[in-house]
Amino acid sequence: MTIQEKFKAILAASAFDQLVQYTEPVTWDVMSHNERELLGLLFVKQGEHQLKNGDSKVVDSFEIASKVGVKSPLVFFHQAMVYASQGQNIRCLNAAAKALEKAVHLDPSFTSAWHSWGNVLVRSGLCCDDTAYLYQADEKFHQVEHLLKLHNSKTDENLYWHWGVCWYHIGKNSGEAVDLFRSLERFRLAEKSGSDSGEFHNDYGNVLVDLGCLVSGGLALYLEAIEHYKKFIDLVSTQYEGWLNLACTYQKLYNLSGNFDYFYEANECFEHTSELNSEDATMWMRWGELQICLGKNMRDINRIQASVQKFEKANQIEPDHPQVLLRWGEAEMVLASYAENLELLHSAKNKIMISLEALPEDCGVWHVYGICLSEFGRYFAAEEYYKQAIEKFNCGLKFNGSHLLLLHGIALAYFSIGELNGDMQMMEQSAHYFQLAFQTGSLISSQILSDWGVALMKLGEMSNEQSYIEAAAEKFELAIGRRLEMPGEEADLELLYNYGCAMDFLGDFHEESVYYEKAVEVLAHILQIDPDYHHARYNLALALYHLGELKSDVESFQKAIDLFHELVHNDPEDEAAWNEYGLALLNLAVLTDDPAQAQQAQQLFEQAENKFLQAIALGNVFAYYNLACYYALTDNPSASIHYIERAEQCEALPSAEDVMQDEWLENLRNFPPYRLFISRLLNKEKEE
Repeated sequence: MTIQEKFKAILAASAFDQLVQYTEPVTWDVMSHNERELLGLLFVKQGEHQLKNGDSKVVDSFEIASKVGVKSPLVFFHQAMVYASQGQNIRCLNAAAKALEKAVHLDPSFTSAWHSWGNVLVRSGLCCDDTAYLYQADEKFHQVEHLLKLHNSKTDENLYWHWGVCWYHIGKNSGEAVDLFRSLERFRLAEKSGSDSGEFHNDYGNVLVDLGCLVSGGLALYLEAIEHYKKFIDLVSTQYEGWLNLACTYQKLYNLSGNFDYFYEANECFEHTSELNSEDATMWMRWGELQICLGKNMRDINRIQASVQKFEKANQIEPDHPQVLLRWGEAEMVLASYAENLELLHSAKNKIMISLEALPEDCGVWHVYGICLSEFGRYFAAEEYYKQAIEKFNCGLKFNGSHLLLLHGIALAYFSIGELNGDMQMMEQSAHYFQLAFQTGSLISSQILSDWGVALMKLGEMSNEQSYIEAAAEKFELAIGRRLEMPGEEADLELLYNYGCAMDFLGDFHEESVYYEKAVEVLAHILQIDPDYHHARYNLALALYHLGELKSDVESFQKAIDLFHELVHNDPEDEAAWNEYGLALLNLAVLTDDPAQAQQAQQLFEQAENKFLQAIALGNVFAYYNLACYYALTDNPSASIHYIERAEQCEALPSAEDVMQDEWLENLRNFPPYRLFISRLLNKEKEE
């Protein structure tokens, strides 16, 4: 038996005790290169065996292997692989890197060693949280690619995969989309090269998801990621990580698009994930986040309560985890808002504050804390809480001055103060912060665009400035377009409602029927979807009334009257609807007031009077002036003056100029009490 045959027999039988006779250098001198290489590999194998059994003599075995195989790159390569098998042990990883360095020094064309060196450096970078290792790994992978092209060799299917993983972690650390794009390029090359394992598809999906979080085309990237996670699951159906990743990606799709199909897919995946492993706090937290998102969008208390249960489960597994407490507190905050439950709101605040103590530099925590304080402001109708909320949002901005949600929170808080106090300056501040949010360059959701539009529309109401209403309409159109970009989606009804109201406003400014007609179209569409949408019915009636007034159109007035009739029938206490009902009837009466339709006009006048009186009985002070107009039109000047004076007493009177120009008061022009009233009104306005 030759010495090589003997060494092979020792290796096959793992008879490492027979290696004792070869530990002295003198025994190696007579051996050939191949024999020394084989002996060196035997000592590496012995070291591997000792390492598995916790034998401290492993160091001696590796030292002998290095000496006997001093000229063998293969010995150092296998020694490195044993060291690398220790995973997160940085000392072993460093030893592996040194061994691989020796291997490629002995054989610069040793592609497997270069490749493994890159993988070891990636693991070292993750272990030490040091990107310097990752950039060194990138150099090694480049070298492998260079050698393969130089020798016209077939590319290892795993090269681009592992290289992609390297750039993925560089991108995770830098937060730069360009680094993740480099990773994605390599994953695409890996797929072309034949990579098709479950782990590969899982890593591929992770790159797509993280890149989707950074770029505007996130939807397509998430959908692509789902295909890879499904391949992972097909290859390893019991793999918990694949199901969790699939659930979380469907969750991101739902958050981005609002498409309920994605919600149900995510929910189903979470259910399957929980069957595979019910003791993962992260899974329960993510599932809870999914439920609360739908609960908030649909104002569904049952969903929000379900999210609370998920967060409670996560807290049982991992008590007082700051992210779990934060989301749990957020869910309680939303529940408290719907139920007007102050005790629950305080409970939410306590959880959020504990989370803040653990994560003082987390912008997301500052955002939820600010929203919670805004909820206190809404509950108590108190400006001071909104100001506290703005203070907390600003604390978060110290860590990230372009954080979209923090700027959105400040904008909403200023809006609430402005609405609470009728303060136009606060509304201007709100619009300013919405503009700052837009300038961050982040993808602006349809909800933020909608909120921005509402703030601008309110500002337009307060200032009577056409430009604000036009800007509001633009934001609503963008928000509608953004939602319609999502597969199978329609704009939500509140968004459509606000857009319809903006069109009605623009009709008032431009005095062009196209705006009123658009308002009618949008608001009528809402009622087709939800016939019980009261505000849409009310504003549709107003838009038809305005259209009828502009075009002197009997049909539009009649449609408006029919809608107002429905409104007061459904809610007899709606004073505003009674008043507008009367105005529509009065306009139609004036329009049809000719000898040929005298009886019909007389009935309309009487009906209008009845509606105004009902509005006044319910407390609507603006109906006083409308009733004064009615009596002027029906030749009862004394009654008209009586109600116009009542309107003045209630501060529900238009300006003196508007009163003097009102055509419906034409019959009062020569009535002495009216002329005296106007003179007094002008003097009063001059004094003021």
